Amino acid sequence: MTEASGREPAHGLFQYGLFVIAAIAAADLLGLPGGASVGQLLLLAGVPFWAIFVAARRAPLFDPAGSVAVSIILAAALGIATVAMITAIWAAEPFRVFRVFVAMIAALAVYCFAVGTWNERRMIHLAAFLVAAIGAVSLLSIAGALYEPLAVRIFNGTDRAHGTFKNPNQFGMVISTIGPVAAGLALSVGGRIRLLSILSLVAMLVALQLSGSKANLLFTGAGLAMFAILAVILRFRGVERLFFGSITLAALLALGVAGASILEVLNPRAAALLSAFFNPELTVPSIQSRQFLWQESLRIFNENAWLGEGAGQPLLSDQSGKTISHSHNLFLDYARTMGAAGLVLAVILIGTIVIILVTTLLGELFRASGDNTYQLLLVGSALGAGNYLAANQFSESFGPSTSPLFWLVLFLFSAVRGHIRRSVSDRRVGTQARPAPA
Repeated sequence: MTEASGREPAHGLFQYGLFVIAAIAAADLLGLPGGASVGQLLLLAGVPFWAIFVAARRAPLFDPAGSVAVSIILAAALGIATVAMITAIWAAEPFRVFRVFVAMIAALAVYCFAVGTWNERRMIHLAAFLVAAIGAVSLLSIAGALYEPLAVRIFNGTDRAHGTFKNPNQFGMVISTIGPVAAGLALSVGGRIRLLSILSLVAMLVALQLSGSKANLLFTGAGLAMFAILAVILRFRGVERLFFGSITLAALLALGVAGASILEVLNPRAAALLSAFFNPELTVPSIQSRQFLWQESLRIFNENAWLGEGAGQPLLSDQSGKTISHSHNLFLDYARTMGAAGLVLAVILIGTIVIILVTTLLGELFRASGDNTYQLLLVGSALGAGNYLAANQFSESFGPSTSPLFWLVLFLFSAVRGHIRRSVSDRRVGTQARPAPA
């Protein structure tokens, strides 16, 4: 069934998409040889079927400006995927180029899933399912902290929870991306979805502390604080805004203090390292290691600026000779591995995303009419996508395990934006068509 016939997109293919999300959330639990996962394969397998309904769709999912941005994003992502495959010709480990290829081709897969099957009702169901899936992974991590046999899988012999992902930083990145979506969903809808979103968000915040991912602790805290402030600005006016704004700031301060205290209990090592971030007299090993990676990446790029050394190729992590799979910075990683072409395409990709996120948030601050039902979901998904991009400048560079979740949040943002923009346009048309009083 398609919107061309006035009916909803295929129910079965939408349900398949939700199943794919569950498999992606399971990540390393469903890992395959070579670093691939069942979730990634299922996502790519759905493309030809979703694409049939993309071609048949008549009612647009995105607004005109949003469609332009999505087109540029897809073109840049497919350009990066193409360059990645070309670099396999000279890469020392050719099969590693698929790390970048899968991460970027996932954008096309999620686009087909979105345009082929989403509508207003389903985008809310998808958001709820996505939040619930990561909430479940978070609950599993909390259980691992309490149940010794499970801790072997969740903590992998360390004091940091991995969840179902390959390392704690991946897990923290996923929570920093989905957490704001959960907050936006909780304040956009009611009933069981609101309760589900709140409980999932609480579980995510506890699991994030167990992960000890310092950068993502900061990004999540900043993102949720910004969300709370924007929610007050958007929902209240005049004296009410001042009153609730004061309460929100006090609550954020109290929650920050409480969160720091809880972190010292759940992960004292992470708490000590996080404190060292703000003490110029102390050195933080993770910062030093990243500085080495960034300098080494720049050196390699300067030596081979046109071709790069091949997409997905590892580099030395320190002077000990150990290797790591990425540069802990998206731009440096793509410049190092794919040369000037990779760097330019990365700038276009990330620049377009940042522009559409920022201009949309600014537009909501100054918009006075239209449907505000999903406004905070729009804000939450925008901040979640922004958190992922920020984390990619310090941690994993668009890894294939996490990138599908980012694309889901980004296209959720684009779909909600399209719904709101159409609501504003319809209201203006209705106002103009209304006859003037006699």
